Amino acid sequence: LMTGLVIIFLFISILYVAQSRHVVYQYKEVNNQIYEDIMSEFTPEELNEYGAEIDKNELVIRFQSDKLFANNEKTVNQSFKNLLEHFWPRFAKIALNEKYADDIKEIRIEGHSSKVGTYEYNLNVSQERARNTLLEIRKIDEENREKIESKVTAAGFSYSRPRETVDASRRIEFKIVT
Repeated sequence: LMTGLVIIFLFISILYVAQSRHVVYQYKEVNNQIYEDIMSEFTPEELNEYGAEIDKNELVIRFQSDKLFANNEKTVNQSFKNLLEHFWPRFAKIALNEKYADDIKEIRIEGHSSKVGTYEYNLNVSQERARNTLLEIRKIDEENREKIESKVTAAGFSYSRPRETVDASRRIEFKIVT
């Protein structure tokens, strides 16, 4: 009887491990497909013109803040509004596509800052910048307003996720959460 229980337990364990591997494989495949779709939509030259880079592993498009907001300002400047008018519809075509409706849980607009100033001050600035970016894309994309309101969020991280330099730390990121 005990041997039979051990065999059943081993069989269940093997099935669980096989299922887990399949889920991980599917997750990686979906992320790779999203990345490929983004890279087929945006050339490296375009991303460079935007002052942006893409992180394949994290599914993040990162924009440097010096091109987006005046120093210590929270409002989106005109050049960033123009950039968003070109970037967002093309990005939304992928990120809000029905093909990924079950896979993409959230599109998070993240505001980040440098360590210049207090944590609290930078938290407020980074949060307001992310929020104002989200409000701007809502103005740009009336057609997808319902999807934006259900999938797109804004979060400020102050200087809790620094980059290599002060300037690189000041940024807005569009993160696809799967």
